[in-house]
Amino acid sequence: GEYTFDHADLSVYGGIAGTLSSKGKFDGVLQQVNVSGTTDVPDFEVTSGGHKVRFDTKFDAYVDATRGDTFLNRVEAHFGRTAVLSQGKVARVDEHKGKFTDVQLTVLKGRIEDILGLFVSNPRSPMSGETSLQAHAELPSGDERFLKRVKVVGHFGIAEGTFSKPETQKDVDTLSAGARGQNKEDPETVLTDLKGGVVLQGGTAYFSSLSFGIPGAEAQMHGTYNVINHKVDLHGKM
Repeated sequence: GEYTFDHADLSVYGGIAGTLSSKGKFDGVLQQVNVSGTTDVPDFEVTSGGHKVRFDTKFDAYVDATRGDTFLNRVEAHFGRTAVLSQGKVARVDEHKGKFTDVQLTVLKGRIEDILGLFVSNPRSPMSGETSLQAHAELPSGDERFLKRVKVVGHFGIAEGTFSKPETQKDVDTLSAGARGQNKEDPETVLTDLKGGVVLQGGTAYFSSLSFGIPGAEAQMHGTYNVINHKVDLHGKM
């Protein structure tokens, strides 16, 4: 058959908001109901940021209707100029109480301003540029807030990035000019490369082999960033 699903309020999950609708088709037996279709959220937002964006997906999945477990063969999500490909499951596993979410995420040639823009309250993302990432995300059931429960292990890169605050970009331009021995009074605008590995667990992001590169200088860093209270603790060498 076919289905239509309307007016799903995403705010019940806490931390996000928006009204979701979905259309698609299904077939199979109760132990494996194949489901494919689309979803559309015209007003999706992360509540801490408060910026509404259109978020739509095209998906192919199957459901074990005897257990209520969902297996995602492929989900292609779009927002802004960024596409996220994912696959995984939301299912009951022996070592966890309730449903356990296990998802693999990939972004190829996305935009970092689309991603950061969801989470910051400022009108503009603090950085813009092309980004790619691969991540494995796990989310157990529980009463703790989302950012405390979620675990993410991944690698990311930002190529040819620039900072939206003029004073921040000017500092980077001046640093690059000084490193190259050029005139620092009127430096050219430089592009930034940023890449590294990260583990997010318990509300804290642990960075390893984090590198920051500009013309004339490169920094190797490691440390932490608390995504709840925004405390930064990074160390390294330039």
